[in-house]
Amino acid sequence: MKKESSENYRIHKIAIRTTRRTELKNVTAEIESLVRGSGIQSGLCHLYVPHTTAGVIVNEGYDPDVARDMEGALDRLVPDSPLFKHAEGNSDSHIKTALVGSSETISSRRAVSLSAAGR
Repeated sequence: MKKESSENYRIHKIAIRTTRRTELKNVTAEIESLVRGSGIQSGLCHLYVPHTTAGVIVNEGYDPDVARDMEGALDRLVPDSPLFKHAEGNSDSHIKTALVGSSETISSRRAVSLSAAGR
């Protein structure tokens, strides 16, 4: 984990590993820990995923079936297809990321469930 800071902000980098082509991972505990450890009492937490085949969403984390339903819906909306032209074979992941988005900004006082999507 890389860390950069000043009086007004903190930057942390975390690594998230997935095991499936379409997978939502709950990263709430990691984010909450970083926010708590920053010493900042209130403010904004901006989450950004720089990779073009991974995104971030705010979602319910209580029921794991919600994540599975969303994964299934994304796969039905944008299935992997041999008709895609991209040589790396992951065009569906690029499209899913474009649909999901690559950033979220939340209040650091708000309890949320965050999921990293894609691979």
